[in-house]
Amino acid sequence: MTTRLIALLFCLFTGLSPVLAAGYGYGGSGSKGLNNSTTNQLVRFLERGIRLCRSLDSVYRYDCYRQNYSSAADKLAGNAAYAVPMMALQSVEQTLERVVAQNADPTARTVRKRGGKFRAVKPASTAKAKETFRRALDEAATVLLRSDEGAGTHFARIAKALDSNKILLRAMLRMIGRSPIYMLG
Repeated sequence: MTTRLIALLFCLFTGLSPVLAAGYGYGGSGSKGLNNSTTNQLVRFLERGIRLCRSLDSVYRYDCYRQNYSSAADKLAGNAAYAVPMMALQSVEQTLERVVAQNADPTARTVRKRGGKFRAVKPASTAKAKETFRRALDEAATVLLRSDEGAGTHFARIAKALDSNKILLRAMLRMIGRSPIYMLG
């Protein structure tokens, strides 16, 4: 299956518009190609964002993660070779946007940290938010690993960065079930 077909199917199954795929230059002039510099920068950006989000109280993390994945996707815009990772990151961002919107805590103040402004979810919704986020990361990593056609290790490295975040979430979910101290996330 070609990368283009996988990207279009991904758009259809995740609710993204297939027009997005065309807009990012499949086979067009927007292609800069896969390269170690872009992949390294993206992985480092994702990892720095994960560290920032983990430093926040749990109720603010999901908006932080949302912004991190959105910004990471924006860094890939216009490079057709990275269209599949860009759409995978956008899918995670859209899932988190729904989580934050549906579980917003109107009584919590907005928090600012390192130039970011983060909204809170209700404390009782953090376990559900973690599980939804973990599933979105699973789907994105699966898309990246299955569409690795001609991408060498680039997509696998991006998937590994997503997976490292998923592992942290899974460990936290296990803690929630063991101790009342972790009930708030």
